[in-house]
Amino acid sequence: MTVPTQHVRTSVSERGKRPELNLRARVMKWIRTAWVPIILVCVATVSGGIVTANHSDQLAPFDEWVYYDYVLKVPTQGIVRTGEYIGHDALEAMACDGDSFGPRGEACDNVQDIHANYPQQGKTSADLYTPLYFGITWALGKAVQFATGAEFLTAARATGIFWLVGGLLVFYKLLELLKVKRVVSLGLGLAIIGAPTTFWANTYISTDAPVFLIGSALLLAGVGAVMGRTSPWWLVPIAIVGILFKVTTVLALGLVALFIVLFLLASRKTLERIRTIHLLSATVAAVAGALVAQVGWLVLRSRLAVAPGPDQGLATDFQWRDIVGQLSLFLNPGALGGGYDPLLRLPAILGQPLVLLTVAGVVAFACMKHAGALDRSLAIATMVAATVFAPLLAVSMYFVLGDVFPVIARYAMALLPAFFVAASVVVKNVAAQWIVVAYGGILVVTVTTCAVVFG
Repeated sequence: MTVPTQHVRTSVSERGKRPELNLRARVMKWIRTAWVPIILVCVATVSGGIVTANHSDQLAPFDEWVYYDYVLKVPTQGIVRTGEYIGHDALEAMACDGDSFGPRGEACDNVQDIHANYPQQGKTSADLYTPLYFGITWALGKAVQFATGAEFLTAARATGIFWLVGGLLVFYKLLELLKVKRVVSLGLGLAIIGAPTTFWANTYISTDAPVFLIGSALLLAGVGAVMGRTSPWWLVPIAIVGILFKVTTVLALGLVALFIVLFLLASRKTLERIRTIHLLSATVAAVAGALVAQVGWLVLRSRLAVAPGPDQGLATDFQWRDIVGQLSLFLNPGALGGGYDPLLRLPAILGQPLVLLTVAGVVAFACMKHAGALDRSLAIATMVAATVFAPLLAVSMYFVLGDVFPVIARYAMALLPAFFVAASVVVKNVAAQWIVVAYGGILVVTVTTCAVVFG
């Protein structure tokens, strides 16, 4: 049978259009499924960029001075050593722009590098850290500077946006794995972007910048391994790299390790023996690998020391009363910046719901009846981490360093992914879900506006 020519031409024409239509369909399908992370990435980039661009040259009070010095030294010396003096450029920054306490040291127009005139006797305290974060910050900062023409301090600060975006994407994947509704994921993601802790960690030079990403990656790897979605051996490289970025990521590792052990105990009668061995072996290897990496760094740091470090006046005597008093530290408003921040100027009433959401989430998550071993194990591990880990960290530092140093509430950044997972349990009905979205949006807009108005 002969097919009419006109019909043949129409068929060819339709076949020619089909790839274009398929591509459009695929793009639309991707947007429908990925609209939440797309929104979060856009909001984080725009808000973070506006906030960072509006910062003055005044240094943040949370050690940005010594971090800036480290970043400047990376290309020439690679590592900062214990007892080393702050370099000229960072001294000049402190003398001219200062931090929240104002300019300190020498006269701005006559910086002679007289270190005794500066805080900490002009010595660095950033020697605690490996050069990993600072090397990446320098390289990315140079790329941002080349692309935007911004001065290097601003460009280096802007690298925090990359860490924030990465953390949000990994955290969203974690919520997706746990079957959290997309609207809830959007609200929690916006709340993370607008959190005061994010303002300080991801729009200034701060070693806290990659912590949320690392904490999310560890929890995602742990949950994925328990669910049988990913290999448990991913925990090992993430744990080792994480602790080399910042030692406080050990808190997230401890939570994940406890979660896996509790899951294995709860599932001991039903879980296959080979899977149990793999999960337990990978968990032990991750913890051991992280501890070996940290001990190795401490040994190298002591070998490279050129003089005693600065006396910061932070060490205190060991008192059990003080240790026990830290049981509520990570559920304190300071962990998320829920109180009034005189530097950010964010009204306390806007930060407090964020604290209430996470604290209520952790407590409710622990008290709820859970049908599955995964949820029950994660709830218990989160509650233990939120209460016991702060005093445990203080005791560990006493035995390692010989002195008691204060554990700061913002160290809980490594635990925030688990706290926000717990918060997702609290947000049940549709109205509550959209209230969280609205609150997260208001928080982002307010923090961004405060940065523009107050600098």
